[in-house]
Amino acid sequence: MKTVAASLVLLATMCSAHAVDRPQEEIKRGIAGAVERYAVSLACPDVKVGPQDVMDLLPNESGATGTKYVVVWTDTTGCSGRPGTHIAIARADSDEFLVDERLSTLVEAFDEDASHLQRVVGYSADTLTLEGKTYGPYDSNKPSIPVRFTLRLDDKGQWKMADKIKLPFAL
Repeated sequence: MKTVAASLVLLATMCSAHAVDRPQEEIKRGIAGAVERYAVSLACPDVKVGPQDVMDLLPNESGATGTKYVVVWTDTTGCSGRPGTHIAIARADSDEFLVDERLSTLVEAFDEDASHLQRVVGYSADTLTLEGKTYGPYDSNKPSIPVRFTLRLDDKGQWKMADKIKLPFAL
């Protein structure tokens, strides 16, 4: 009996170590796959999410288990009935990639192209701050103006644009 218990503890430790030692690119592929399946279930079958769309989410104050990530995508086709920018909060926990449906919603009043977001600079239970670039008056193909977006959860659990600040330095 002790041998079986010791084997189970060793197996659990090896599985946990496997999740921790997993390469970041593999984790991001897993997160992207989970978010894409989630997005397709809400929107259109042509929604594509890749590892390049997955951003590390800074540690939050809630103490939840698993490493968290944020994915932002744009559904321009409107199959969901509400075209726009969507956010998914997902986590890599052991060998699972899970989307937190409660924190994954359409962003109200977000007028930017989600593909130009570059990183998360702040996160709390009800706030998400992202940095990226926006188009300047002389930009045609690539945005050049660094910008910081702050999103807040409203009382209905919907992300809304709270603030947009142009930054004085290049990202």
